Amino acid sequence: MICFVSGLILFLNDKLNVLDSANVFLKIVALASLALIFYDIYKSYNKTEPLNGIITGAFELFPDKIILNNQIIFITDVANLNINLTDYNGKRFDGLTNTWFPSLSNGFGNIVSIYLKTTEKIETHFEQKYEGEFVMKNKDILTSYHKNGKLSFHNLLDILEIEDYDEIQAFKNAL
Repeated sequence: MICFVSGLILFLNDKLNVLDSANVFLKIVALASLALIFYDIYKSYNKTEPLNGIITGAFELFPDKIILNNQIIFITDVANLNINLTDYNGKRFDGLTNTWFPSLSNGFGNIVSIYLKTTEKIETHFEQKYEGEFVMKNKDILTSYHKNGKLSFHNLLDILEIEDYDEIQAFKNAL
């Protein structure tokens, strides 16, 4: 909107030629506004989105337990586990690249849902510091969770990013 108004002022200034000092002033204001908009867009290209909420603790997987927000959950108490990995720190939001909104993710867009045998559901967001961090650290544990019936095969494939039919069959046979 500011660009449109600035461009309109520049256009009208050239056509009306009323006071010369006013024309120069309006052109300077319009150019400064445009420069400020381009600076904000440039600055947002390397700006990370703010954290919405507070960090309440860690999320760690172990063969016999899960530590979530400083709470220990034994795997024997878990009925089902669902992990959604879609984010990592520094992931660029393509749709926000040329806007003045931050275009880098803070990495907290990942969600873990733990369904306990007591029908209680625990859900929280967690951080990945870099792409693939969670899988590199937890691949064997996630596989054992699947073997124990705590993690579905489909969710395991999503986490490990296995999509090719032949790869899925090879992975299924390896299990």
